[in-house]
Order: sequence, then C-alpha cells, then structure tokens
Amino acid sequence: IPDLWQQHSEGYRLADLVIVPGEAPRRFLESEGVARQRMAVIPHGIDNWPETVKPLRTDKFIVGYLGAYGPDKGVKYLLQAWGKLHMDNAELWLAGAGSENLVKLVGQYMPEGKVRLLGWVENPYAFYQDLSLYVQPSCEGFGIEVAEAMACGRPVIVSTSAGAADLVDNGPGDQPNAQQFSFGDVDELVRNLSAFYNSRPGDLVGAMNRERTRLLTWPNIETRYEAIFHNRLGV
Repeated sequence: IPDLWQQHSEGYRLADLVIVPGEAPRRFLESEGVARQRMAVIPHGIDNWPETVKPLRTDKFIVGYLGAYGPDKGVKYLLQAWGKLHMDNAELWLAGAGSENLVKLVGQYMPEGKVRLLGWVENPYAFYQDLSLYVQPSCEGFGIEVAEAMACGRPVIVSTSAGAADLVDNGPGDQPNAQQFSFGDVDELVRNLSAFYNSRPGDLVGAMNRERTRLLTWPNIETRYEAIFHNRLGV
C-alpha cells in the first residue's frame, strides 16, 4: 500500500543511523532515498558455531532448503529449476513449518520422488549436515540459514537479493564453495545446481565456508553493534 509504505520508509530516511544486515538491503534502502553514509552493514549472527561437523556426503546429491514459504522466499523458483534437471541419485529436501503442505505445488514441476517434504525440523544443524548443498533462493534482508549451513561446512547457492549473499563468492578453479544467482532467474539457478552436481566439492571447500562464519556467533556480532553505537551515536 503506497501511502503506508511512504510513512514506514520515512523513518529510515530520518534516522541518524540505519543498520542493515547486507548489501542487498542497503541498495534497496538507498533506492528509497536513505543516504548511504547513514547506513552501516552488520550481518545477523548465528546461535552457535559447531566445533565438529560431518564430512560432505558423497553417497547421494542432496540439495536442501530450510525456512518459511512466502512469495519472498523464492521456493517456487527452486522447484522450477529442480524440475528441469535430470540428475541420478539426487533429491531436493524442503524443511520448515509449512513445507509439508507443498504437495500440489511440487507436483506442478516434477514427477513424484524427486522432492522430500520434511516439515518442521527440531535440529537445523543436523539437517544441514545431511546435505550436499544448501540453496537460499529468497529476496530478504539476510537469510540466516545460509550462515548456519556454511558453519556446518556446506557449500551454498544464494540469491543476490538476500543479504547473506555477502558471505559467499566462488571458490578456486572447479571447486566452488558458493554461487550467487539473480532472484527469480530459474535458468541461472539450473546452471549453478548443475555445476555443483558435476564438481561435487570436497571437505576443503566445506572448511573454507566454516572459516567464513567463525566470527558470526552472537558475541562477536554484539561487539560490532556496541562499537557502532558508541562511534556513530555516542552512546
């Protein structure tokens, strides 16, 4: 609703400091008239950084998503991409409250058996460690699941419209540790999924991703908030 959005976004434009969790939300707010010099990027923190994780699985190619299922999450595009791929011994796992209700949506894009709908999972970190690859196809401020999956040593694919895209880049040579794609670009996502399926990154790649998230535990993130409140606001 344009009038309500105008009232809401005015608060950002009037603020002395706006903390955003990534470059994607910063670009969006800048397009809405928020001065770039008034914004600072601090990523969201993860609850824990596991000291040990399982090796990357090689028996199956398991791609996973964990989260909500609104239109901003982009799961429809992940399903469309998965339906275009023909991979042996591969499955897509969708987890999180609401995933169990996606039977009809899944059926629009692929034959039965290529997708598992897991519903709510008690232990997200155990879920990530059962995967070969984690995909975040969303358009959102951050996407904490990307950081959690990386902390578990999993390679990731993430939309450039999610703030967590800041955490990833391409790995060396033919061993990508992460890939980015444009939100809603199904063909680009198909290419990225195919690249991971064909390269099957090893545990060295998983270790690279773990190192990137070591400083994202909440005590470290809290320190960054305290520093910016002191330096920029004098509190």
